[in-house]
Amino acid sequence: MKTRGSFGAIKGKHEFNIKKLNQKMVADGKTDYIVLMPESPTESEEIALQELVHFFSVATGIALKSVRESEYRNEPCVSLGNTKFSEKFNIEAEVYGESGCRVLTENNNYILKGGQYGIIYAVYDFLNVLLDLEFFSDKTISIEKNVKNLNLYALDIVDIPDFRFRAPSHSYIKDNVVLKRRFRMMNLENLLGGEGGPYHNNFNYILPDKFQKTHPLWYSDDGTQLCYTAHGNEKELELFIEEAANAIIRYIRTEPEMNYIAFNHQDNFEWCTCPACTALKEKYGGANSASAAIFLNKVRKKIQEWFDGEGKEYDKGQKLVFFAYHGTNKPPVKYNEKEDTFELIDSEVVLENVIPWFAETNADYTCSLTEGEVNLPVARNFRGWKLLADEILFWTYGTNFSNYLAPYYSFNASQNTYRFAKEQGVGMIFDECQIDTDACTAWEELKAYINRKLAWNTEEDVRELTLKFFKASYGPQSDRMLKIFDEYIKFGETQKMLGFSGFRSEFIDPIYKVYWQKEMLLRWEREMSEAVEAYAQVEDENQKSIYIRNVILERASVRYLLASVYADDYPIEELQARRMAAAEDIRTSGITNFAERVPIKALFDRWGIK
Repeated sequence: MKTRGSFGAIKGKHEFNIKKLNQKMVADGKTDYIVLMPESPTESEEIALQELVHFFSVATGIALKSVRESEYRNEPCVSLGNTKFSEKFNIEAEVYGESGCRVLTENNNYILKGGQYGIIYAVYDFLNVLLDLEFFSDKTISIEKNVKNLNLYALDIVDIPDFRFRAPSHSYIKDNVVLKRRFRMMNLENLLGGEGGPYHNNFNYILPDKFQKTHPLWYSDDGTQLCYTAHGNEKELELFIEEAANAIIRYIRTEPEMNYIAFNHQDNFEWCTCPACTALKEKYGGANSASAAIFLNKVRKKIQEWFDGEGKEYDKGQKLVFFAYHGTNKPPVKYNEKEDTFELIDSEVVLENVIPWFAETNADYTCSLTEGEVNLPVARNFRGWKLLADEILFWTYGTNFSNYLAPYYSFNASQNTYRFAKEQGVGMIFDECQIDTDACTAWEELKAYINRKLAWNTEEDVRELTLKFFKASYGPQSDRMLKIFDEYIKFGETQKMLGFSGFRSEFIDPIYKVYWQKEMLLRWEREMSEAVEAYAQVEDENQKSIYIRNVILERASVRYLLASVYADDYPIEELQARRMAAAEDIRTSGITNFAERVPIKALFDRWGIK
């Protein structure tokens, strides 16, 4: 399990030592503080400055002045980034990673430092302590306003994420550079690459059109996957390993800074059943993944030979990644059921600069991976990989992919799943939810907010986060909206017992009367409509529009359920009116997809709405 370079999982740490002092940073609407910048700031340090100046002004009305070190005249300051002022406070890459940060007070000056992105996150921690800054969605942001007096604080903060890389799946986050940054997330594709992208890409390296006729043994019996044993032909296997290594080397030449490089099998449940693959599977306890692990270890060894020779300048400690998914979910180790432990079968499958990307669509994500009979073998497989790899990437799931407009009951499951993943040494977490719609109903914005907080710190208080989200998102109608959500959460346990849970729960059809009480949906619709009307009393027009939009976003789901689940309860004219009302909320909210890869137009066409 040799690891080169400083890439890999890190250990989260969240220490916030905060003491309010008698001195003032802002007094009577004025401050002597300036922002001290390095002489040649990095791009991240410049962004950190912009965010600090902007939000400090929003809260206090004061535009903080910034100076470079050569201009500094010993004013009280907020030191940003790698200034000489902060040299004695080290940010070790192997400890802090790209995202960890420190915030300190020294001699009444503030010192903010961090990794590549951590310096920006240091600003967010700093402003959260001073001014209660928090980001809930693109438009929903909370911060104290009209601050005329602000105390100085004695701060000693070390904030390192539990998962080194946290990738967004919601497109409204992923496609919004500013929100993604404020949510402390990075696009998966910027972290993990490969020929043709980081997903099911091994055919992009070993093109069937190019190789299948001349090297048929490189492909599985049915041609739907590669055969990582070359059907037991040693000469063909050597040629296969050489070609795979060369293909990856060609990719490395084009993307030399990509540390994780995927060589992932195709997106189906099949695996090669040739005698050589079958023998390996039997040897390693029924694990198809043995052939992938052994093959990629050999490929990575070939790549290292190139790194040690002519490719020395490209050696950044790159790791190969393969899916532990469907046919390869089970690790090639021996499980001791009596002791609930794992043992090596042999060292050939111990991964060296190769790591598994654990993903399993067959689980039940209405409960955590550590709960329920469906999840028992999934969690066991996850644990088994820890014996073979010094790092694991994790792809989990949290929505109903067959219907984005119906709530999916994973709200009480995420925290324990994230905690479990942290225990396994996960370096990157990707929680796939509503991945391809511009706006997300069914309480999905709340889910995205909570999950991004848990991806940073798995021990966050989820109830407290929920209360903050509702207060910021719905303002004077937050109690009303929270009551609706709490009723849904309570009813969700009944939904699970009635069948909205279990094997591949994220694909269960939710449009059944047994899952949704009509009276409950009608009450929710009425309460939400009354909330919209009540916002007429809000004087701030911009804030009013945000509140109304947030309520209508959730009402869209309720109206959709009434028009779908109870379609046969309404006369045709009333049904069409209900469909029109749901469609209006959907359009107003900006929802663009009905399900994964299914545009909202498909629903409107079915309803006869243009």
